[in-house]
Amino acid sequence: MSAKVRAFGPVLVIEASGSGSEFERRPIQPGLPTIDVIFVGSGEFAYLEGGTWRASRGPLMIAPSGLPHRVRFTSAWQFLVARIPREALLPYVPGLTDSVGIYEELTIPERAMEAFLAQSVRSVDEVSASDGFTVGRMVLEMAGTMLRSRQGDAWQLGTPQAVWRDQACSIIAAEHADPGLDPARVADGVGISLRHLQTLFADSGSSVAGEIRRERARIVAFVEQEAHTDLALSVRDTVALGRIPHDSLWRAPDAHSEALVDDALESLGIANLAERHIGTLSGGERQRVFVAQALAQQPSMLLLDEPTNHLDVAAQLHLLELLAHLAATGLTVVTALHDLSHAAAYSQHLVALRDGRMIAEGASDDVLTPEFVEGLYGVRAARTRNPITGRAGFAFGPGGV
Repeated sequence: MSAKVRAFGPVLVIEASGSGSEFERRPIQPGLPTIDVIFVGSGEFAYLEGGTWRASRGPLMIAPSGLPHRVRFTSAWQFLVARIPREALLPYVPGLTDSVGIYEELTIPERAMEAFLAQSVRSVDEVSASDGFTVGRMVLEMAGTMLRSRQGDAWQLGTPQAVWRDQACSIIAAEHADPGLDPARVADGVGISLRHLQTLFADSGSSVAGEIRRERARIVAFVEQEAHTDLALSVRDTVALGRIPHDSLWRAPDAHSEALVDDALESLGIANLAERHIGTLSGGERQRVFVAQALAQQPSMLLLDEPTNHLDVAAQLHLLELLAHLAATGLTVVTALHDLSHAAAYSQHLVALRDGRMIAEGASDDVLTPEFVEGLYGVRAARTRNPITGRAGFAFGPGGV
């Protein structure tokens, strides 16, 4: 028998193969029942239930691994397992049954889950803590959705754990804009201990602090100066990550989200790059991808750090005109810029910083005076007007410093 095991947050993904053998499934640790979602790639097997061996060829078995079940393979076999703590599945399927389920046909989502498990366990790449958490949560959502569908009327909402978690999510949704909101205050609002609340969220593959960040991400989007990703994604999939604060990590995006991703790609002029791997793009193209991701997020406030970095002149003007249009439609756009001509042309309100301290603040015309620029940079400066666009700008000459 050979086996490979990888942990992704609270979820274990196992791939095993061997010849005819018999083994017993056990919980991850004493007192922690788990649910095994088993995809049988090959092999005939029987499982022991109530003292009787029951034969099956079903490609899918769902079984409580914390109960005394044994499986006997009568031929060469190969399977994939997602081993998930039972408590983590309760928010999805509060009425989870204790019986073994064998299914002879896989649905399309189940085939997708099988392929995802295979890719996850076979990958040779190092997995960061954040990526491991994301993979674990995706497996959890897939398994929860599958169990809910398979068990039909066997599940019902309303367990205490589900109610407490829903109350916590309601508090976070109502108060996330308050900078003082933290996990302890959420726990106080629910009326349970912080440790208990954190356990409820951890069991479902998330965290209280993570849910607060998720809610806040619906308000604020941020584009870094050197934005990048280590994920092997297409441009479209990278932009679609901006929908995570609004959509499930696993469920297929709805038509509204798809349309927003399309609009963001079009707005940044990168629709023709949608199927390209992001790692093959130039620095300027990648920058536009991450601005598009921020737009797909539909924030109320957009923060950008030197967004024109790596962009050619045409792309700079296109982006700045787009940001000005978004600001005119009601989006709050806050941008860090070093190019004074861009700042003069496109900013309505300016905050000037030096060595991390604010030295001036006010309307663009009031702050960016020739005298201010000359004193700040030691150059001669004069405000100009772009003869093509009509926007304000600056001309510079050597100073006396």
